[in-house]
Amino acid sequence: MEKDFASCFLDTSKETDKQVRLYFEPQFANDWDRAVKQFYHPTPLLGLSPLPPETTLNQQQVSSLLDPLKKHLLLAHSVFIRDNFYYCFDFMADSVDQSKWRSDPNTRSLVERSILSIKRWLPILIELRDFIESGILVFMPYYITPSFPYGGPSPKLRKEYERLRLRPDTNQPPPKSAHVDLGPWTDPPKINPAGPPTVRASSDDVTAAWLNGRLLGLDVVFPDRASFELGSRLYFDGEAGPSDVTTDLISIEGLPFGDKTRLALKELWKIRKNEEIFDEVRTTVADCKLHLESNLGVGSTKVAANEMCHTYLNDRLKDMRGEPTLRFLEEPVPSVLTSLVVGISVEAVTANPVIGVFAGTVLNPGFVRVIQNRTSGKRRAIGQLQALL
Repeated sequence: MEKDFASCFLDTSKETDKQVRLYFEPQFANDWDRAVKQFYHPTPLLGLSPLPPETTLNQQQVSSLLDPLKKHLLLAHSVFIRDNFYYCFDFMADSVDQSKWRSDPNTRSLVERSILSIKRWLPILIELRDFIESGILVFMPYYITPSFPYGGPSPKLRKEYERLRLRPDTNQPPPKSAHVDLGPWTDPPKINPAGPPTVRASSDDVTAAWLNGRLLGLDVVFPDRASFELGSRLYFDGEAGPSDVTTDLISIEGLPFGDKTRLALKELWKIRKNEEIFDEVRTTVADCKLHLESNLGVGSTKVAANEMCHTYLNDRLKDMRGEPTLRFLEEPVPSVLTSLVVGISVEAVTANPVIGVFAGTVLNPGFVRVIQNRTSGKRRAIGQLQALL
């Protein structure tokens, strides 16, 4: 299984070099759990517990379990997370004596809990089948990571640690030397440090995650901005500088796409199954992410981010105003369609799904299909994102 997984998902090529393949380091399980609880709700897909909730899961409920990863799935070709389903089975298989497990109450309880977990996972896997089979959502065996089973400063990564270098942080002033506050002579001396640590995740875990991702050919996702800043400064000796193999949960979370009603599983799959449209969506999301990071002030609200994204997408549409989106002379179409499009601007039709659906339903059943077939991929991608705001 290890060899098969590596050959199918981890081999690099010219194609994968151009792809964004996000990697959630298992060593950050506690940090993911904290971040998920802050923004969403517990999910067996990401965090500490691999045990799904005690309920009969339908598509809507499974969709909610995927919420913490949906924005990443709008940005990445593939998202790699720990295979918690296999973990439930593997933990039992490695820890249980086949001939004696029934006689030990603790072991028997372990087996029963593991079987229960596996059963609860099945409806989740069924609903996520399209994403899994297409390689969009990749359940990754934990023993594949180069640092397994140590994590942190693993001896298996000793040679890589020797090559590891850290670029100076140009955004921070040099640390001040320790200052002894003599103060009142009756009080003990006080040492004023440069400041509290800003990295919530362990620096060893940050380093191990960066190394794991780099050696696996994956792009690491860090659980907070501070650990991302540290990871983005790492590079190997002999390289020109840090490699762009990191991202962070916080800035992706700041994207307002899908915030109002949460992006439904069906809608996400519609975007992802069309490779041309997804490439445009991914590029636009990435550009919008950079636009927010560059222009949105510290402490800004979700409303401000939403408005900035609206403006950004509208500006992108205006820039494409001269691009041909409809060609009516290629094939005969009803005259009522031509007159309708003359009366309603092309931009309004392509950017406003309500107009398009209403007109198509009332006047001509093929109206929406004709409009979509004549609409550029970029416009359709922006329309998809506008619908998510």
